Amino acid sequence: VSGQLVIHSSIACLSAVIRLSKNTQLVKDVFVRYHSIVVQCQQKILENPNEEFKGSAQLARSIYILGVLCKYFDVEKHEFDELEVNRST
Repeated sequence: VSGQLVIHSSIACLSAVIRLSKNTQLVKDVFVRYHSIVVQCQQKILENPNEEFKGSAQLARSIYILGVLCKYFDVEKHEFDELEVNRST
């Protein structure tokens, strides 16, 4: 739980900095980074469904980070139009 609190507090701080600096590219980069981790984990699970998946902690952390990012940043707003994530999966 304390790890989640640190992540949440860090993203809240990041949100404040980005709102002041108007540097939305930073949040886009963070979002794409963690989204790609989720996609990679999904691919590993689908490729070997009978094998034990060893990246569950990283997957859970990445999903949590994406959720908190979506809480603080409206990724459906115009400023995120060029956000490129693989939507084919």
